[in-house]
Amino acid sequence: MAVRLYGYETSLHVAIAILLMIVSVSCDKSVQGPKTDEGKMLASVGSKILYESDLINVIHPNTKSQDSIGLATAYIDQWIRDQLITREAKNSFSSDIGIEQLVADYREKLLKFNLEERIINERYDTVISEGDLLTYYESIKDQFVLEEEICRGLYIKMDRKQQGLKDFTKEWNNKDDNPSMYAFARAYNIDMEADTTSWRTWTELNTWYNGWSKSKARSLSKQRQNDKEYEYFLKIVGFIDKGEFSPLEYIKPQLTKMLLLKRRQGIIETYKQELYEKALRNNLIKIQ
Repeated sequence: MAVRLYGYETSLHVAIAILLMIVSVSCDKSVQGPKTDEGKMLASVGSKILYESDLINVIHPNTKSQDSIGLATAYIDQWIRDQLITREAKNSFSSDIGIEQLVADYREKLLKFNLEERIINERYDTVISEGDLLTYYESIKDQFVLEEEICRGLYIKMDRKQQGLKDFTKEWNNKDDNPSMYAFARAYNIDMEADTTSWRTWTELNTWYNGWSKSKARSLSKQRQNDKEYEYFLKIVGFIDKGEFSPLEYIKPQLTKMLLLKRRQGIIETYKQELYEKALRNNLIKIQ
């Protein structure tokens, strides 16, 4: 492959050899000085020229000579290859594919995007109040119909050899209030799911133990199951059947994202309307 270096046609290897001498000198602080132009021409491909100044951001002045040579070699080689493929692309495609229009369209979209982001950053409020969230939920809750039952409650898994199991079981059978159960489970480091405010699918519940009665869960009755190793205790405090609307708490993260997106879109639409009204006042718009 041939390139032009210092105005002469030569091979890439020779071009790089000469370039290495240039870089070795240019990286020597003792000979560096202020430059008022682009520096010496290092290589060219057709009308495209690579100047000495183009390497400023590639090679730091404190870079070791051997390292700077490697960086310069790689840079000029890549630059030549990039220029050749760009040149080939220009020669291979005619203007009728609309490259210029594509570039113009992309530029307009880029300008529009950056303006919109600036307006959003100036006006965007990410604070979502509970009232805003509830109002939004009520307006679109029919879009969130449950495809599976969900529930929330207390779940405890206990080794059948666990000390105090008999006392715990008695407490479980006789009381609906659970503080002593929590204390017992924590004291003995028993596997317990005590977050009774979070909704879970019936499938998720059955990953803990597969055998719970759905009818008992629906009626919020306590349940106890066991196998050869463990005793399982379940107290459901909330149950919603499939086909019902998802409760707000269950879809709150998703709704928050949707409301924030709607708010972003609203900011842009408001800004467009402001521009439209301003243009009308200034007689900028003419409709034939």
